[in-house]
Amino acid sequence: SEQSIAHYQKVIASQVNKPLVIRTKLALANLQVLNKDYVGALELIKNVLTEAGGAEDSIRNYIYQVAAIVYNEVGQYELAEETLGKLNEHSSLSNLKERCLLAAVKAQTWYELTKIRSEQTAYINKSYSDCFEKEPVYALSAKFYLLANSVRSRQFEQAKLDIERQLPAVEKLGYSYLTTGYYTLYALSLSGVDDSVSAQLYATKAIETAEKNNRETVTTWLLEAYYLNSQLLKERGNLEQALEFLEEYLVKINRYKNDESSKQLAYQLVEHETESKQQKIEQLNQQNLLLQLEQDL
Repeated sequence: SEQSIAHYQKVIASQVNKPLVIRTKLALANLQVLNKDYVGALELIKNVLTEAGGAEDSIRNYIYQVAAIVYNEVGQYELAEETLGKLNEHSSLSNLKERCLLAAVKAQTWYELTKIRSEQTAYINKSYSDCFEKEPVYALSAKFYLLANSVRSRQFEQAKLDIERQLPAVEKLGYSYLTTGYYTLYALSLSGVDDSVSAQLYATKAIETAEKNNRETVTTWLLEAYYLNSQLLKERGNLEQALEFLEEYLVKINRYKNDESSKQLAYQLVEHETESKQQKIEQLNQQNLLLQLEQDL
């Protein structure tokens, strides 16, 4: 990733092609989020958003999409929703990949804000149908949050059946983050219909998938899998193993909370810096105005 960052920074410094520079800044912001450089990512997003007004529709829409992704990643879901509201979908989202990406981003935002209702459900289902053949990752990502909403609403039987239909495609794709999430949702839905043996199996598979592919990242779905496994083992009388999973859950939830605190602090720092810069600009403008008035006199 260090090589990628160096390459992106070189492209940005060149300033040879404005649309290319903007897209490179957005790619770098995404990479910085993965590297947990939340301040750097948010600063880039702030910078690029100032250029959105003068950009052509396709670039402007892409700016808003990626900005919403970054805001979701740092837990600023209301800001993500506000940013998505600026999209001019009818003018330029003719590219299937962009439409499918947008559906996934919207689905996550709505889920986190508890705003998936009938209208949003219809949109996600249609996007899933339109995107599954050509853009299955985005289709299954959007569908994931619809299924997560069903589990959260305790519609376990329906969620279980729906997840079973998606699992073969999810497993075939092999994206660990997506697979971990689906395994956890399936485990929760199985537990909800009192199939504790299968629930424990899939909670374990979720943990194994996450730990094998990305040990540094702790997601809410990984936490859910650890906690569910602990509870299921406790119910079956396997107290020693239940305690092991609970202890690991507590370790990981502390890491998760620390990371969430870092995200919040990064957002506050960038906002404060932006406000300070704006205040300085206003002060300079006032000074220039006073100087002009003195010269006129």
